[in-house]
Amino acid sequence: MNVEFKKAELKDKKLLGIMNKRLIEDEGHSNPMNINELVERMRNFITNEYEAYLIVKENEISGYCLFRDDKEYIYIRQLYVERNNRKMGLGKSCIQWLKRNLWIDRKLRMDVLIKNTIGIEFWRKTGFKDYYITMEMK
Repeated sequence: MNVEFKKAELKDKKLLGIMNKRLIEDEGHSNPMNINELVERMRNFITNEYEAYLIVKENEISGYCLFRDDKEYIYIRQLYVERNNRKMGLGKSCIQWLKRNLWIDRKLRMDVLIKNTIGIEFWRKTGFKDYYITMEMK
């Protein structure tokens, strides 16, 4: 399987917004934003404090990772792999590639929704450990 990782550019904002909508659905997030709002948010992310890297499998974009450097650690905001490309190791390969090429010797942090059991299982298998729980009351 031929997999590459390339930095997302402004021209990728629409695709990032569409994939972000799928991520929101898959993880059970309450974010009500529509595609246009998510595209604009991605534009803001990648033109300001965040970087996104695309997961390219066999010349097809299969996912992305969005992150920022918070000085003490790298904060991974989003990692998404297209539904038909899951369970192939693409997400784990992306994290490993970023660790080898960009995040050398850096601590990594990210948040996972408590009801996203598939995501929690993935991150634990990737080597992450539980650190804290954020609680909310409505």
